[in-house]
Amino acid sequence: MRVSGFLFGLLMLVCSGPVMAQDQAWVQIEAQPNLSTAMDRARAYAALFPQVQGYRLASGWYGIAIGPLTSDEAVAELHSLTAQNMIPSDSYISDGASFGDLFWPVGGQAATPTAPAAESTAMAPADTVVATDTPALPEETIGQAKAGEAALDQTGREDLQTALKWFGFYDGKVDGHIGSGSRASMANWQSAQGFEPTGVLTAGQRTALVDGYKGEESAFGFQTVTEPEAAIEISLPMAMLNFDRYTPPFVRYGAKDGSGVTGMLISEPGTKASLSGLYDVLQSLDIVPADGERALEDTSFTIHGKNDKIETVAYAEIVGSNVKGYLLSWDVAKSGQMNRVLPIVQSSFRSTGDKAMDPGLVPLADAVKRGLLAGLSAKKPKVSRSGFFIDAAGSVLTTVEAVDQCGSVTLERSLGAKVTFEDKASGIAVLTPDAPLAPASVATLPPMRRKSALRWPSLATAMRGGCPRRC
Repeated sequence: MRVSGFLFGLLMLVCSGPVMAQDQAWVQIEAQPNLSTAMDRARAYAALFPQVQGYRLASGWYGIAIGPLTSDEAVAELHSLTAQNMIPSDSYISDGASFGDLFWPVGGQAATPTAPAAESTAMAPADTVVATDTPALPEETIGQAKAGEAALDQTGREDLQTALKWFGFYDGKVDGHIGSGSRASMANWQSAQGFEPTGVLTAGQRTALVDGYKGEESAFGFQTVTEPEAAIEISLPMAMLNFDRYTPPFVRYGAKDGSGVTGMLISEPGTKASLSGLYDVLQSLDIVPADGERALEDTSFTIHGKNDKIETVAYAEIVGSNVKGYLLSWDVAKSGQMNRVLPIVQSSFRSTGDKAMDPGLVPLADAVKRGLLAGLSAKKPKVSRSGFFIDAAGSVLTTVEAVDQCGSVTLERSLGAKVTFEDKASGIAVLTPDAPLAPASVATLPPMRRKSALRWPSLATAMRGGCPRRC
């Protein structure tokens, strides 16, 4: 009976942890004190790297690692990723001996967060209990937690607020002042992690929060990109992006290692007219979905387009005699991560001088130079027709023939419109823009005589000027 018990115990040992083959190693990236945080961290890393695994450690914490690899592969991976600041600098090589239950990828051996993995020996009898010492976060009273918080310097307090903001619990100013807003954010974070929501973080909780933020920020590989040709400085998640090429007025970035994220920096001479033209042009690109919020102001614009496949944010502003901006586009599956990336990109963007990209920076064919969309795929309308503005709000008179072919309609490339009147007998249709326009001129047409044929010129012939409309 003792023999069969031993075999069962050995089977459980093999199933609960990684298979320990000869010359196997892992790059251990970090460890978290609770399963919820560890799952979030593992999910973030898995979006960037293959072979991300998560194990409950003998200490009771939860480790995140890349592997299994050979020893040589693990060493090379460690050096490469730390050199690129893609993983924490204190990452190290592990032989997996301390790994217990697998919690990531989801669907592996179920995690057991209430009990640490036991250290087993092949010769231990089945009815022998192997004792383990599970270090836990030290308990602190509210007074002790407040005293520890009070001892933090300005940077330490700002780190707390930054980490809370990163994970979506704080939307106030990062100023190091721990007021009621910071307290409420801390309490909400504690509740989300399964802690008592006191609003005062213990030393262990502060460490888990800030380390989690810094680890995830490192996983995104944020780098301050100073682009001299565009005279722009910005923080970009370079673990997701690769510099592609210059196609003035754009600096193009492609997706890195299948990240699903692309981007552009924008830099061109001009002021208000250029800003408005750029606003229209960007919305004609395939990477800018038609649905979503848009705002064109006197000196800047913001576009946030989204559909069931991609999400895109673009921003540009007038800086002196130039227009500067950026665009990021990503697979909608990355939206949770990009919601944390965007605030850093947005807050870091700045112009570094009164200079715009030189259109002659790269040799381009004449045909390409004539197009602002050099190398970019633009939306192509199924049908393009003309019409007349017929009122001060920008309503447009056009043909039924054109409208009947369209699932959606836009005026002047980018503004959505609806068919509000249609008369098949006369062939007339009226379009109303989704937002009021201010046409420079409005057509004046004579009234039709009742019960008579249409006296106006044939619309198919007459509509050779006026307002372009597309679908």
